[in-house]
Amino acid sequence: MAYGFKTGGRVAIYSAIEFTCETCKCKFKSKNAYKSYVPKFCSQSCWAKRKISQETREKQSAAKLGKEPWNKSVAMWKDRPHPRGTLGMKIDKKPYSDETKKRLSLSHRGIKLPDRSGEKHWNWQGGKSSETIRARASGEYKNWRRSVFEGDDYTCQICGMRGGYLHADHIVPFSVDKSKRFDIDNGRTLCVTCHRQTETYGTKALNYAV
Repeated sequence: MAYGFKTGGRVAIYSAIEFTCETCKCKFKSKNAYKSYVPKFCSQSCWAKRKISQETREKQSAAKLGKEPWNKSVAMWKDRPHPRGTLGMKIDKKPYSDETKKRLSLSHRGIKLPDRSGEKHWNWQGGKSSETIRARASGEYKNWRRSVFEGDDYTCQICGMRGGYLHADHIVPFSVDKSKRFDIDNGRTLCVTCHRQTETYGTKALNYAV
């Protein structure tokens, strides 16, 4: 038995009715179903994968030809403050100087800037970060990780999967031998699944013997 309630002249049908998704063919229920509206898809992803005929595509394309957005070239917030500050306003930015471009390039590669590092950084809190955290956040670590990936051609050295979400694994664990932390020969590329199955993953590294 279907239960419902009136809303705006329509009657919403409740959970007693199941519908079949036209894309994945699964059964689903919907609280948005009405007598005048029968849902055809179980999710937005299935709706996006729906089959559209070529004739319908051509009609949709023809309907958009020659039409422009109503707010094109309209200065909506000219001479009046925007309720959310600078949102929607055009801000003229001066081009970056060569010195600024160089500093940005170095920072993206993980190389610290002397006048903005350590005690000179605005968020300096007395050096409370551990030595391990500082080492993993260093530019040297980032360069080591990139070199490991490039040396293995971004391919997992166990299962052979190329690309995807990869880890740069230390053969001799990071916490065991500090002298091999940034040694390229001590690194290998692994996918997430293979990395988790190694004997040195996570806390299992505590049982590692050099």
